[in-house]
Amino acid sequence: MKKRQNHALYILFVVLPMIFLMIIYWFHLEKKGELKYKLKSEWVGSIHHQYIDQVIKETRENLQMLALSGSSFISDKEKMMALLSKASKTDPRYGAMFLLNLNGTAMAGSEPGEDGKKVLTENYRRTALLTKSTVVEDEREHIGGYDYFSVSAPILNEEREVEGFVLARIRLDYMENVMKILTPDYSVKLQNKSGGSLIRINPQSTLSPGAWTEGTLDEVPWRLSVKPDKNIPVVDYRAFFYFAIFGLIITHILFLTVKYLLLRREAKKQKSMMEAQKLEVVGMLAASTAHEIKNPLTGIKGLVQLLEEKYKDKQDELYFSVIKNEIQRINSIVSEFLILGKPTAQHLSSIDLCLILEELEPLIQSESRLYNVDFSLNMPEKPVIVLCTRDQLKQVILNIAKNGCEAMAEGGTLAITVYYREKETVIEIADTGIGMTEKQLGKVFDPFYTNKDTGTGLGLYVCKRIIELFNGSIILSSQETKGTKAEIILPSSDIN
Repeated sequence: MKKRQNHALYILFVVLPMIFLMIIYWFHLEKKGELKYKLKSEWVGSIHHQYIDQVIKETRENLQMLALSGSSFISDKEKMMALLSKASKTDPRYGAMFLLNLNGTAMAGSEPGEDGKKVLTENYRRTALLTKSTVVEDEREHIGGYDYFSVSAPILNEEREVEGFVLARIRLDYMENVMKILTPDYSVKLQNKSGGSLIRINPQSTLSPGAWTEGTLDEVPWRLSVKPDKNIPVVDYRAFFYFAIFGLIITHILFLTVKYLLLRREAKKQKSMMEAQKLEVVGMLAASTAHEIKNPLTGIKGLVQLLEEKYKDKQDELYFSVIKNEIQRINSIVSEFLILGKPTAQHLSSIDLCLILEELEPLIQSESRLYNVDFSLNMPEKPVIVLCTRDQLKQVILNIAKNGCEAMAEGGTLAITVYYREKETVIEIADTGIGMTEKQLGKVFDPFYTNKDTGTGLGLYVCKRIIELFNGSIILSSQETKGTKAEIILPSSDIN
């Protein structure tokens, strides 16, 4: 049964929490990884964005400068070819550069063999004529084993009329290689405004999970999309492993703590059962032997009194006094045992608490003098009626008052005060003795616990049991070196 309980606790506090935590943390790492790579994709996208915009911008500027020069060399083919050839070789991104007439046909170029060919498409030619500004073609062209897109600038005369065009082919394969070197672990797509593909890097990664991070270029209305390659792990497995180890440590600590608390509770329960069994045995013993003990004690006490009358020697009187005190002590212990052995049902009656305290006052006063203690009794003028058993309530008050006197070996003050609190009657017994620690205070009502060398440890336990039989309670409060206060709380009778 215990083994099964341990298995159940282990599943409840280790296995199930670990499964739950691992699932939650896995999703957390996935979200974190996705966010991380999204941010990194945005950063990669910004690099490519800047690179492509820079290529187009620089090409525009170069073509605009050539267009200005071309207006003076447009009739001199040789000079224009030399100029275009020189400009083309200054940048490896340029595949070829051409001087075109108004129809878009090549008049001269950096690459031989294309004179007289239609280089500029009709749509872009018309756009350049209308806008009289640089035009970027957004179609991918495959010419001579390479892929290009073209940028053309109109050549304007002094009347700002178009005389021809300067066109540059930009190598897309060269740009792809540069971008792949910059970010080899990312997939990149560059699409024109109609969705046509211009640049593709790591096209096999397009099937990898995850969304693309997209943006639009500044120089042209093209869409740039970036996402991590499928071989890049989203989840940080090392962090997951460390978290699993940490989680196992924490859950095992929790498991051991719960197990310790359960064992402690079980030990406390066993202790309570043992104490209850001890009390039951004591009660049964007291119930069966109390009268047999008290009867011989009465006889012994009577004989001692007779001997005391016969022998008047001071030494003998001292012995007789010691014998009578010990007889009285045995009688008190037996009385405490009798309380343990009595049934819980009590015949309570309405009794004036003030009368009980008046009867006890001489006894407490006498006990106080023995310890050089100042005693005071404060009671209401009118009767204080409570439901109790006279002799047992006397026993409780006398026992607590005696404990207070014994706690003031060097003198002090003992005060008994009676007052009403809502529907309750409170008997407050306060001393200025040595007091108790919190640990001692927590155990004073435990059976067989005592701070005295000669105590039985049943006095306060019996007092508490008696008051509980009266449907009341006892509350103790204490401070070391400042004293102890006992509050006996009894329900007030309706007669009040």
